[in-house]
Amino acid sequence: MWAQTASNDPAWHRMFELAGVVRAKKDSYPLASHWPNTGVLIFPTRIVPQFLFDWMHYTDKTLKWLTAFKQDVYFTETISFLLTMLMTTDFQYELLPVQMNAQMNLPKFDFKRNGYDQSLLHFGDASVLHYPLDTMVLDDTYHIPQPYPNETVLHFPFLVHVNKDIRRLHAAMEQIMRGWTNAVDSEAKNNINNRNEL
Repeated sequence: MWAQTASNDPAWHRMFELAGVVRAKKDSYPLASHWPNTGVLIFPTRIVPQFLFDWMHYTDKTLKWLTAFKQDVYFTETISFLLTMLMTTDFQYELLPVQMNAQMNLPKFDFKRNGYDQSLLHFGDASVLHYPLDTMVLDDTYHIPQPYPNETVLHFPFLVHVNKDIRRLHAAMEQIMRGWTNAVDSEAKNNINNRNEL
């Protein structure tokens, strides 16, 4: 979807030109076809300051261009991030499998398109869930994910693997959250005691 939007929309193509992608003889479309929109991003620390500076630069430019072209500014940071990647010298990146970006806010149609749901099922337990809050039940005490109910698993069979991971990690997550909650409570009590002493 992102690749089609990036390569077919005249306004977005014009932004590639304005950003200097065309003048730099860089083909934006191969990278756009693997659009780095969501997921886990890992950067070498040495490039982060300059990359962040450039990203802010292209964000300002992209916002002005989108406004001038009467386009939705919702995608400002997404486009500016792509432009920053394209214009960064010797920027190297590794693409993870599409199965590692399961966006739970997508309709079922998008999961079934091109056999994506079946590929998730066969890929196993490497899926990374995005936007799961409206689909995942959290317990009231430590806000730890609970396994997806059977009726949801029937619609999205790959969640069988997700449920296995949730059950396997439940004890560790509870221990972490209990320790974090106790630390916060302890700090709050200390702050109250300090105020009382004053």
